[in-house]
Amino acid sequence: MSPAASLTARLLLASILSGGALLAAGVSTESPFLPPGGSTPATQKPTESTPIEFRGLVADAEGLRFAIYEPTKQQGAWVRIGEKDAPYKILSYDSAMQAVIVDYEGKRQTLGLKEAKFGAGNVIAAAPAPAAAPQQPGARPPQRVTTGDDAKRLEAIRAEVARRRAAREAAAQQQQQGGQIPR
Repeated sequence: MSPAASLTARLLLASILSGGALLAAGVSTESPFLPPGGSTPATQKPTESTPIEFRGLVADAEGLRFAIYEPTKQQGAWVRIGEKDAPYKILSYDSAMQAVIVDYEGKRQTLGLKEAKFGAGNVIAAAPAPAAAPQQPGARPPQRVTTGDDAKRLEAIRAEVARRRAAREAAAQQQQQGGQIPR
């Protein structure tokens, strides 16, 4: 065996032995995502029948705020994680489970996001539209009743239409006779 191969073999053997010693020396088996000494995840199944509800969350420039609501008192609050002066102390939020861990009245509770329930409310039927009298094919729609001002305005429009029609017909006759169109 050459001296270079012998050196390579010794280095390989030394690295294997030192790596095994490090592994046996004590790699932590505790998850960094669990509470200290805990064996269950920080976010568990939501606690059933709690006096408070997690109703929603909103993100703003300062971070997340959570809507916690007490149905018995019919009041709620928007609370941030770790906020001290709030009636509900939010300890953590799990976005995958959509749940918060809340310390309320000395009890730690896991609250899942409450889903809105939409039920069939009272349906009020609209009154049917009045039926129009059937019209005969080709019949003109009924004329609406006009006031005196409307009648004067309509008469002025009719007179203007008649004047323009007469001017157009006169211009057409002059053009047929080979004359100039007056302006």
